[in-house]
Amino acid sequence: MVGTSFKLVYIVISCRDVKISESAAGLIGQNDTEIKCTFILEEGDIISSVSILAENLTNNQFQPIVASVKEHIAFLLPFGQILFENYTVEKTEKELLLVFDDLRCKHERQYRCSLKVFPPQSVLTTELSSEIMMMSAQVKPSKPKISFSKQLENLDSLSIIKDSSNNMDIKHQPVIFVEGENVTFNCSGNVGRPPGIILWQTILPEKQMPLFSNTSLDELPQLCSYNGISLLDLQVTAEVNQARIRCIVQSGISDDGLYAESERFNVYFKVKDPLITVHPDELLYEIGELIELQCKASGNPAPNYKWIKDSSSNETLTNNNTFVIHEANISDSGLYTCLVNNFVNDIVYSAAGSKYVEIVRYRWIYGKSAKLAVLITVISSSIMLIVATGCIIICRLKNSLTVPSQGNKYLDTVRPHNQALAKPEILAYEYASASFEGIEESRVTLEASNTFKQQTEKYKNDKQPTAISASVSDKETMVKSKSGDIRESLENHYASPVPEIYDKLGDRRHKPNLAEKFDTIVELKHLSEDKCVM
Repeated sequence: MVGTSFKLVYIVISCRDVKISESAAGLIGQNDTEIKCTFILEEGDIISSVSILAENLTNNQFQPIVASVKEHIAFLLPFGQILFENYTVEKTEKELLLVFDDLRCKHERQYRCSLKVFPPQSVLTTELSSEIMMMSAQVKPSKPKISFSKQLENLDSLSIIKDSSNNMDIKHQPVIFVEGENVTFNCSGNVGRPPGIILWQTILPEKQMPLFSNTSLDELPQLCSYNGISLLDLQVTAEVNQARIRCIVQSGISDDGLYAESERFNVYFKVKDPLITVHPDELLYEIGELIELQCKASGNPAPNYKWIKDSSSNETLTNNNTFVIHEANISDSGLYTCLVNNFVNDIVYSAAGSKYVEIVRYRWIYGKSAKLAVLITVISSSIMLIVATGCIIICRLKNSLTVPSQGNKYLDTVRPHNQALAKPEILAYEYASASFEGIEESRVTLEASNTFKQQTEKYKNDKQPTAISASVSDKETMVKSKSGDIRESLENHYASPVPEIYDKLGDRRHKPNLAEKFDTIVELKHLSEDKCVM
């Protein structure tokens, strides 16, 4: 059996440790600022030294500022004496503490702790170092100052400075801005440490408008802070009249509203087109009414007003912005013009606006109601047009469905009304009478009808059977002799002379007749006598 060997590996975990307080920041001048080192030892360890080191900003090396050797008390080293003036140091069994007053800009640097110990049964030291902490010095910003400047003929620049404490410093007499001029504003001041930024705003009576931020920085070593400068180039317009320009320092360590603002702008600008209003606001005015015309124009300096009637008239009605017509008359109707002007740098600027006023004896539509009346008229007219169009369409549809054909009209016209007569000759006579009744050109038919009536009257008077036979015979002779043409035409047209039996236009037995070429009997009147006379 082969022998087996075992190798034991020991992993030693050390509990020694050293730590430094977390990074801190304090305001310049702050007292009781601490830098603390804490450490943990193993059983049997003997402290060789504990120290606090600070960064040397010249060579970026760490140098000890506080130390404690073995069990002796802690003390400040030469480099620490340079950095700190008012201080205290303390050492206990497990920590080393540095407390100093009057935090200054030179204290802003990196720090760390170092621990050296003799492990048990060893003559060599073991050194442990902590992480790095950062001490920051902070400076609150101060109120900025604002100034503006522009080129003048006899004055190189002008500056007005005003801060948020309402203190004003006037270097030169203020000037009036003119619309279109370019002005440069300058805002500067201590923006603190860490450095803040400068913001610009336009302050109008009813609102605030942000502009932009453009800050350049200059370090202030003696104050451990920064000076911020920001320039704003602005072209003056009428919209910024009576406005202020404000610059604000925005910093993360200051909640105060640190700002400075200029005086209100006094911008000269030429007069604008006026706005004319009439009270009451009507289209027409009646005799005796009071009419007030108001003219409002913007301009700086304030514009002058002048009212005239009709453009050709030079007579001034009033020099106020309001003109009143008392007890209006028809002669007061006309075009009223408001003339406005102002002076900017000795230059006269003018503008005008007009309003026509019409006065009538009686007014049936009042101003604002006229729009409603026109709207109602348009709507009602549209409705009537739609209804009329619909009625026309409906009537045409009904006619197209109910009107009989022209051929049926003719047949209905010539349909016999007296079907009691049995003889074909009498039936033909009745056909002729019904077809051509009222037509003057049918002389033969009328003559036959008159003759028949006379024979009938004679029969009634005499009451003799032979008379009616003679009259009937005479009538038959007359019809046969005088109405041969019409009988022939009717016999050719109708398939059967028997009452209630006659063909329709679509019947195959139908023979075309001259009368079918006309829609109504009235048109038969225009036939020549040789075709219509029977």
